[in-house]
Amino acid sequence: MTTETKTITIENIVTKPEPDPYHTSTGGISRTYLKLDPRDLTVWVTQEYNDNSTPSDEWHGLILTWRVPGHPTETSMRQWINESMDALTTICDGFESRWDGSNHVGSLSEEARVAKETIEFGFDNDGGPANYYETWDVESWLESSMNEITANTTDEQLADFAEQWQPDASTIVIGDTFTYITQHRDNLKRDADDEADE
Repeated sequence: MTTETKTITIENIVTKPEPDPYHTSTGGISRTYLKLDPRDLTVWVTQEYNDNSTPSDEWHGLILTWRVPGHPTETSMRQWINESMDALTTICDGFESRWDGSNHVGSLSEEARVAKETIEFGFDNDGGPANYYETWDVESWLESSMNEITANTTDEQLADFAEQWQPDASTIVIGDTFTYITQHRDNLKRDADDEADE
């Protein structure tokens, strides 16, 4: 008797953080999640917001999810998935979808459950991908540069500054640089006008 080897397909890997629309007032950003669907043997990584909801397939254990700490680079995340393929395959091998009288729910064999918990333990204890994006909010990123902007800075100069102050590929700035420095210039101009009117 031969056992068929399952091949898991890696789908989209999205690890760059995005502003969280549910927490804009506190500068919240998206969270990174690894997801595995043992039914069709696919694994992918996505960005999700803290909206206090869980999709039905995840709630019922048909799609398994892990919170990935931080925001690893796409290359580093893909490498981690490839290196963890044995554990992911073990989970798929031990997965079963069954009807509980109300819904289809996923169940795992003991070996699959241990593999799932091992991945979770690794993420919780620095065992995840090796390289991560450095993430800043736009205010903190530009803090040391804002003294270069005055009330008389032109739009063309602002555009030049915005270009100069773009981060490198390993750094993510949450917020739009040009919009932020334009608002700062406009505030300085308004303050100057108010002082002149006094």
